[in-house]
Amino acid sequence: MIKEETGTCIVWGGMHTTMVGGVENEPYVDIAVKGEGEAWVTGDAVTDMDAFQPDWSLIETKRYGLTIYLITSRGCVHRCGFCYNPVVWKGRWKAHSVDKVLEIVRTYP
Repeated sequence: MIKEETGTCIVWGGMHTTMVGGVENEPYVDIAVKGEGEAWVTGDAVTDMDAFQPDWSLIETKRYGLTIYLITSRGCVHRCGFCYNPVVWKGRWKAHSVDKVLEIVRTYP
């Protein structure tokens, strides 16, 4: 509906797109990004989590009050059978440093 009314390019990403086959064949999806989204944009997977700083100007932060959605790490070293992490991250884990997390929280408007 959004695509038809606005001509907007519909991009899907995240764990669902990564784990479920065939999403790229759905008629309402223009681009399906599997794995880390940054790798699709730059061609490289993220190696340094601390290189990222949220651009708060892109978000209407006043709508959310004191709530902040913050990813402090990606992946997991464990291989639990009920979890998506072993499939997606293959035992890898990477995280922001404590100092970077504090910096991100302090810069939140």
